[in-house]
Amino acid sequence: RSVWLWGLLGGGLALPALGAGLFLAARAARRRLAADTPQKRSRRAAADVRDRLASSRALTGAPAFVEIERAVRTLLAERFGVPTRASVDEVDAALAPAVPEVLRDRTRAVLAACARGQFAPGLGDPPGVVADEAEATLGALDAVAPDVARARRRREPVTA
Repeated sequence: RSVWLWGLLGGGLALPALGAGLFLAARAARRRLAADTPQKRSRRAAADVRDRLASSRALTGAPAFVEIERAVRTLLAERFGVPTRASVDEVDAALAPAVPEVLRDRTRAVLAACARGQFAPGLGDPPGVVADEAEATLGALDAVAPDVARARRRREPVTA
């Protein structure tokens, strides 16, 4: 009889502790899933860039160039920490330590083509050509970006 009594008492005392432990573990898991991590932001930014480039192909004129520029600036902000309202010179200065000169030239050219398309329509390349160049440039920048992120975590300079 005493075995049953101790089992009943022990189980009665352990059950609330077990329930509280499960509740706390579930709450911690929910918080972890809901947290805005750099990886989640990076995936959202990549999807946003793809969506903007795709939507720019459906537009004509200045609105197409606005979407292309937003796509480029979104990736620059997410991967390299460049402010979205930075001038072309500020973008170049922010990219200088980590991105090769050729790639910075391509980025400047895409931003300049977007500005031309917005403010002097008809003088530059059509939006489709600029979108293709932006897509290629963003792919190359995205390939360089993991090295930049790794160096930021270690706080060491990245050389081009």
